[in-house]
Amino acid sequence: MSAVIEALKEKAEPIINSLIALIIGFIGGMLAIYASGHDVGQAMYQLYIHSIGNPFENIYPLTVTLTYAGPLMLSGLAFALCVRAGLFNIGVEGQIYMAALGAVIAASVVGLPAPLHTLLIIASAIAFAVAWSAIPAALKVFREANEVVVTIMLNYVAFGFVDYIIFRYFPNPNDATKSIVIPPYARIPLLVPQTSLSWNIVISVVVLLVIYFLLWYTRPGYELRVAGTNPKAARYAGISPKKAMATSFLLAGLLAGIAGLEKVAGLPPSYSVMSSLSNLQGLGFDGIAVALIGGNHPLGIIFAAILVGALHAGARGLNLVGIPKEIVWVFQGIIVICLAVPNIYTLIKRRIAYLRGKEVVKE
Repeated sequence: MSAVIEALKEKAEPIINSLIALIIGFIGGMLAIYASGHDVGQAMYQLYIHSIGNPFENIYPLTVTLTYAGPLMLSGLAFALCVRAGLFNIGVEGQIYMAALGAVIAASVVGLPAPLHTLLIIASAIAFAVAWSAIPAALKVFREANEVVVTIMLNYVAFGFVDYIIFRYFPNPNDATKSIVIPPYARIPLLVPQTSLSWNIVISVVVLLVIYFLLWYTRPGYELRVAGTNPKAARYAGISPKKAMATSFLLAGLLAGIAGLEKVAGLPPSYSVMSSLSNLQGLGFDGIAVALIGGNHPLGIIFAAILVGALHAGARGLNLVGIPKEIVWVFQGIIVICLAVPNIYTLIKRRIAYLRGKEVVKE
């Protein structure tokens, strides 16, 4: 009985940590609104009605939230997957840029039948993202390079490279601020007409459930999680931590590729890449917050992505009462900091226990 209680406590702990962080984050955000001299009640009301509102009377605010949430689920899962393998992959942002480049290049191909052209665009977006994720994977596995430094630097490289290539060779002839558009037959259909919500959200949820099944109900997924939790024990059990690292990086690239495709081929009205990659920027970094709020668990990420999507959707309402929409970053930042504190506390406790253990051995 006690073992069952302990197991329930262990599973409930990350959920409790996330809920506490959310409460503190919202309190901190409201204090920031108050300190800026604005009406907190009015601000929270605007945040609510522009992110959820009353779906039975007007479903549009909820569709905006879900439109943001779809790609966020995938970018969050890409980060979380690497965390499960013991890696800190900051490179999802750059992989999304590369996915967009692959989709635009494939969209420029002419003379192909519509079904084949659609498959080419999908495959190209995913292939570009996976190829880009293979770079830090190779450097980590074969040269033991720090993945944090490598992926951060590759984000900058990807941004400059993609922005230059697209607007040098694939600009929209009718609008210099956009790339060429994805052809209508290759676009992800709208789920709710007259809104921006496409089948992105369904695709993202299905992909998350597949990854959840892979991680928790298959041998490769179990090996990946064991390798990330305890590499030494994994080697003793015949599991290769390097293989787990490479697999997680490549799967993260696959997820980033789908996320980038969703942003370019599934988000009306532009169906293209905007100047300075403005419609892509921040998706990978927001995914880190989503993963942390969701406890790096696929099911938790679904709800975390909807929450962060609601904050982004509701930010437009804040402008209506004169509050900068960037205040949403205050909410998000405080939540992430609060989620990091329990982990820091755990690390300190482990370090103290380790040092005490050494002292006992010396005596």
